[in-house]
Amino acid sequence: MPARKVGCGSPCCAGAGSGGQGGLPQGGTAGAGAADTGGNGGNGGAIYNDGDDYDLVVCGADMHANTANEGGGAIFYVSNNMTGGIAVQNSHLSNNPSLGFETSPGLFVKAAFSDFMGSTIE
Repeated sequence: MPARKVGCGSPCCAGAGSGGQGGLPQGGTAGAGAADTGGNGGNGGAIYNDGDDYDLVVCGADMHANTANEGGGAIFYVSNNMTGGIAVQNSHLSNNPSLGFETSPGLFVKAAFSDFMGSTIE
């Protein structure tokens, strides 16, 4: 299988609307300058993605004060068959508590690859 590259400006995925327990659809892109404040979900206070072969790209976003009652205060991302990936680039994520579990502050990520270049996660 050829390697995939995802990131800001990558044509890998697109979407709009409401998804899962958070706010972005399955395999979506949060565009430059996107802001999210005060979401609350079971998993993924701001973004919830759970499935198989898909990627999530978040670019230039400001996510703060989101809460997940379980995992991923800001982002819950799971690629069940470990073929998908996540890129959170040039973004700021802060004060996004996960009340159950997390892999990093405000995040729960199970992915084949991840990229957090240029992002601050606290």
